[in-house]
Amino acid sequence: MSDEELKKVANEVRKGIVTGVHAAKSGHPGGSLGAADIMTYLYFEEMNVDPADPRKADRDRFVLSKGHCAPGLYAVARCQGRPSGRFARRCRHHDLSVL
Repeated sequence: MSDEELKKVANEVRKGIVTGVHAAKSGHPGGSLGAADIMTYLYFEEMNVDPADPRKADRDRFVLSKGHCAPGLYAVARCQGRPSGRFARRCRHHDLSVL
């Protein structure tokens, strides 16, 4: 993926973050917005992940220890077309399934 394509994806991730936090009527978008470029690069360039098979045994794992960045993780999943990405708009709801 070219730098320009990555920038476009990162902007879509940012839109997803804002949309998810707004829909939840709660949350802190700053941490996720600040991490959007990092998460986009990792998930679209570096990590061995298959959006069609998110539980693949030899996939790379990403440990998110900064909980305020969870909307960013869901926005990345949505941009990858992963099924868990459909939950981005339900971010911060108690019945939310994990990635």
